Amino acid sequence: MIPSVALLLLSLFALAARTTEPACPTEVIRPCDCGEYSSGNAKVNCSSARGSVEISSALRNAPWPSSHIWQFELADNTEVKDLPEGVFGSLSFEKILIYNTTLRTIHSSSILSSRDRLVDLTIAHSRLEVFPFHLLPAFSVLKKLWLQNNSLTSVPVLKSESLEVLYLYSNRITRVEEDGWATPNLRELYLSYNPLSEIPSAVITGLTNLEKFYCSGCNLGGTLPSGFLVFRSKALRLVSLWKNGIARLDPGAIVGLRADTTLELTWNNVAHLNEGIFRPMLEVMSHGIGLLDLEDTKLDSDSQGTVMSTNSFLYSSVG
Repeated sequence: MIPSVALLLLSLFALAARTTEPACPTEVIRPCDCGEYSSGNAKVNCSSARGSVEISSALRNAPWPSSHIWQFELADNTEVKDLPEGVFGSLSFEKILIYNTTLRTIHSSSILSSRDRLVDLTIAHSRLEVFPFHLLPAFSVLKKLWLQNNSLTSVPVLKSESLEVLYLYSNRITRVEEDGWATPNLRELYLSYNPLSEIPSAVITGLTNLEKFYCSGCNLGGTLPSGFLVFRSKALRLVSLWKNGIARLDPGAIVGLRADTTLELTWNNVAHLNEGIFRPMLEVMSHGIGLLDLEDTKLDSDSQGTVMSTNSFLYSSVG
């Protein structure tokens, strides 16, 4: 028994030693710094860097106890314009946060060292012109991609088995390529405030697990034609089409709303609710917690009667 107990104690001591091993280098890695949390996770912050060369030098030359780091952060920085090939050396991250910078370009292989670990990637409020979307299939556990408030002008066909959230809010995107998309687990798609030349209807129809679709301020125009938005997701909870100048919907313009879906037509120009188009939507919503949101919309008296005569009060307010 005594040898067995001793062996168990040695194993426990070894495990404790491994769990308390530092994740950050013992030496200074200016202009970056590395901080550790009580959980043992480490965050590398290079927000003081005056260029990508400084970041590369700091990260590649430091004696890292482990190449597995929790988070990389670059924020409120006006000096770093690009992330070149090999900038992170052998380091890999679960989360990359780049926010409020002047970053314009990212080399297609600069983040590949994180391909097996990266879960959350944010490059936001920056000046990114092109993103290496073609590499997404290599990132096997990436769930969230946040690229809002940049200078992207187009989105190619995307393929990712793991991606759940795609945030492209407030870029300069005019076109989203459609043929061949394969993002079966995408739950949230944000396209708001992009000057789209056309809606990626085929992409939306193919998202069978979609829960939230945002396309407010997407330059949709006065009339939504038949087949404009056809949803095939039983999990659909929200369709947001604020501020698009929408005046009317043709029959079958929006198909596939569920009992618990909220349709936001807030701040549009819809004055008349064609009963043949809107009543079927309202009747579906009346079986759940669905909502037709027409806030700040001046409906005529006939249209208000159409809404109020439905089984449930299904809109937040009409101006």
